[in-house]
Amino acid sequence: TPEMVQRLTHPNPKSEIVLVAAEQLPPGEALVGAVARAALVPGTRQAEYTILVSSFVAGQGLGRQLMRKLVKWARRKYLDCLFGDVLQSNVPMLQLAESLGFKPQPHPDSPELVRMVLELDA
Repeated sequence: TPEMVQRLTHPNPKSEIVLVAAEQLPPGEALVGAVARAALVPGTRQAEYTILVSSFVAGQGLGRQLMRKLVKWARRKYLDCLFGDVLQSNVPMLQLAESLGFKPQPHPDSPELVRMVLELDA
């Protein structure tokens, strides 16, 4: 949607971060390999993350690198936790999140999703 494009291309630096991994092509073009975003949940000391890695670059460590940057951003914001919802079938993402200290929790609304939570206040 146009609203989503606006949010991804013009993040509010006080409340969100957007990371894009892309390969430069001819002038004005790029091949996007991954996008990661984290945003504060209004009225809380939590942030929700979303990450998308293209299948053509999956398994090369790009997702791990972007996730580490999101965690670093959340720690700099002195947040209590960072969380994201992952499809149960997305085993690589679940394993990646767990390897970075995220803990799986049941999703409050959907049995097909797992909420991965990293407590940051410890």
